[in-house]
Order: sequence, then structure tokens, then C-alpha cells
Amino acid sequence: MESIGRQAFWGCYELNQVISLCMTPPIANDRNFSFISKNAILFIPVGTRQQYEDTGWSQYFSKTEEFDVLSITNPLRYNTDEDKCDTYRYDLSGKRVDNNYKGLVISKGKKFISK
Repeated sequence: MESIGRQAFWGCYELNQVISLCMTPPIANDRNFSFISKNAILFIPVGTRQQYEDTGWSQYFSKTEEFDVLSITNPLRYNTDEDKCDTYRYDLSGKRVDNNYKGLVISKGKKFISK
């Protein structure tokens, strides 16, 4: 990926983490992340922190964490409440929804229709 489309995360107010697998940071601008959570965390591959800082990514996130992209023994999960983490549900815009929400829902990495 070379760049992120303008306003790609527009209105995703509850987006609290962004995971980039790109070793070379995609081009981003202030419209990409201007309306995400002020406490959002950026996860980037180990060894790329300076590149992401040099291209301005750190200004959009409260914290930047490096992780090993190839690790299967240490899955990427930055939620301290491990028991509840797997039960979170999201609508297509990335907003967390409760069990009463009707429509297309994403949970545990799978999409389904909640009636």
C-alpha cells in the first residue's frame, strides 16, 4: 500500500487502534485520522518507528507500539480486558456496538448479520 485514501477513517470516533503491516509507511494526511479517538494507538512492524515518525504518523496517535509481524505466539492484542476482548462487536464503520444492534456486524474477525 502506498497511500491511504482521503477521509478513509472519517467518523470512526471509537477507532482506538490502527495496525499497519507496512514496512514503508503509506502516505497519510491530516484528513485520514482527524476524527478518530484521541487515545488511539498505532501498531507498526518492529524496526519501523523512525520511518513512521519521519513521515508524520506519530502526530495522529497518542502512542506507537512496535510488534513482530511474523510472531504467532504473541498475537497482537492491546486490550487489558482479555476476557471481554473476544466478545466486542463492531459495525462496518468500525464503531463498537452492543448485542442489541441489528445489521451487519463484525466480531472475532468474521462478518455476520445480527437480527
